[in-house]
Amino acid sequence: MDKVKLVNNFMTQEDCNFFIKWIDENQNDQSKFRHRVGVAFNKGLAVRAIFPDEKPPVIFKDIEDICMKYANKFMDLHKELLPSEEEQYFYGFSLTKLSQDIQLRLHQDVHSEFTTLSNSGVIYLNDDYVGGESCFLEEFEPRSFFPLYEDSMGGLTYKPKAGDIGIFPANIWHGGKKVESGDRYAIVLWATTDKEVEFEGFDSDKVLHLINYKPVASE
Repeated sequence: MDKVKLVNNFMTQEDCNFFIKWIDENQNDQSKFRHRVGVAFNKGLAVRAIFPDEKPPVIFKDIEDICMKYANKFMDLHKELLPSEEEQYFYGFSLTKLSQDIQLRLHQDVHSEFTTLSNSGVIYLNDDYVGGESCFLEEFEPRSFFPLYEDSMGGLTYKPKAGDIGIFPANIWHGGKKVESGDRYAIVLWATTDKEVEFEGFDSDKVLHLINYKPVASE
């Protein structure tokens, strides 16, 4: 699948460890993170800090430097790997932790409420879990309220190493296999062609509510 670009060693192990530690230390702060029980099996926990889509960036200012280091690196890399004649702008972050029994449904990041979302990137922070492979489908027609990836669907499945990044157009169908054991940590980044929603920086208290819109649940 040529549109999905997988790059090794995008993030250093030291920085992966920093983010894992920061997520673990802050995950119970509900001013930053939301918690949702997994929909697929009615168990497991998805923990996410999404900004500026759900939370104002200013409350994450303590991690501004390291976040922007990788936001800028993502923007440079995705312009190189997925070139476009349209100008691209950085949109925002999602810091995530998925526990055992979570399975990400198949979905597209771009949707009717955010048509100018262009590309997505997922930085994988760890690989010491079982299951949880990332899955990408070039063509897919959902036939259920909560479509889950099955091996018979084919496409691309990928078990990332810590520090890898996957970059892909926001209209690619993607999801994951069930996390069988352990916790899966990742950072999701997005780009948009709409300068009006360009990330305003970590001093901003603006919340946009664009990525967060989903017609069905996301875990």
